Amino acid sequence: MDRVEVALTLLSIIIVVAPLSGIVYAYRDNLLGLVVPPEVRGLTRGDFTQSPFQPPMLEGKPQYNLETGQFTFCFRFTNPLENEISIDDISARLRCADHDVLLGDISIGKPIRIGVGESVIISASGSWTQEALKHFYEKHSGPEDDDIHVVFEDLNVEVAGIKLHMDRFVDGDWVPLPWGSAWS
Repeated sequence: MDRVEVALTLLSIIIVVAPLSGIVYAYRDNLLGLVVPPEVRGLTRGDFTQSPFQPPMLEGKPQYNLETGQFTFCFRFTNPLENEISIDDISARLRCADHDVLLGDISIGKPIRIGVGESVIISASGSWTQEALKHFYEKHSGPEDDDIHVVFEDLNVEVAGIKLHMDRFVDGDWVPLPWGSAWS
């Protein structure tokens, strides 16, 4: 009886270990690929070509509130998955597209839940830095200047537990300048 037990134990170990060894050997040059699918690896590098996820897209024109000093960007995002997801964080830095000057940061106020196949508008807000206000006065105070062309950089998005980072994301469009609050 002991020989049968030992033989069955060895057979069980071989049945489990042999395929796992074969898989590890096949992925020996890319062990991360064994656990992380290529779609997710692409997302972490900002490559959306192999993924059902698409980056949040700018929706409408950015807004500036003279009373609060806050600017707001709206993004449209669609959940491509078969289950509800949560966008836990979106943050980015804004730069002047013409002069490469840091203008401020934006972020969302709270996590957002998105149902299956649902599209939502996500609002991200921020305020201009003192350096930005100085830059507006020095470089964008001509008679026809009423807005500034911005780009996003260091975009960080956390969606469904996946953290994405892009060094330079998208054209942020033209944002109204804060003439009323900046120079009064």
